[in-house]
Amino acid sequence: MAVSWLTCSRQRGSGRDRPADGGWMNLWIRAPRKHALARGYSLIELVVLCSLVGMVSAFAIPRYTRVGNEARATQVMALSGVLRGVAKSAHAQYVASGSTLTAASLDGKVVALQNGYPGAGANGIRAMVMGWDGFVAQASPDSVIFMKKGAAVAEQCAVTYTVPGPQAFAESTTEFATGGC
Repeated sequence: MAVSWLTCSRQRGSGRDRPADGGWMNLWIRAPRKHALARGYSLIELVVLCSLVGMVSAFAIPRYTRVGNEARATQVMALSGVLRGVAKSAHAQYVASGSTLTAASLDGKVVALQNGYPGAGANGIRAMVMGWDGFVAQASPDSVIFMKKGAAVAEQCAVTYTVPGPQAFAESTTEFATGGC
């Protein structure tokens, strides 16, 4: 219990108040504080605090989740743009060579071509996006699906690159889905 100590001196009176040495006698008096037992917060204050924290988190958590979803969707769209750029650059080299190349050189990497566009194999389009962490590639002979790790539904937060068939003037396609990010 916190206690303040006060000194007070008694007035001169009879000799019983005066010590034997002749000085004034100082008496120590305990004066308890007004709210000596009030050391913490009351239950009502704690309930109000918890309510305020709950209300703030009710607004903050959905917003934080939405920002995370938008970031994943943006990464998927950016990868789609990269895949389109790689495919166009490789096809431009293929056309410039007179349609005879089987591999194109992009940024110092050799990319295998299939029908004039990067193939779906490991040394095809996937070789150009190896630095894209956070994506899992699932390949078939004619397409590659790059799915975003950490998405709620990985198949709906993905980019699909499809190699064109052998028909003339066919182009590779990239499609993205961001509904499950």
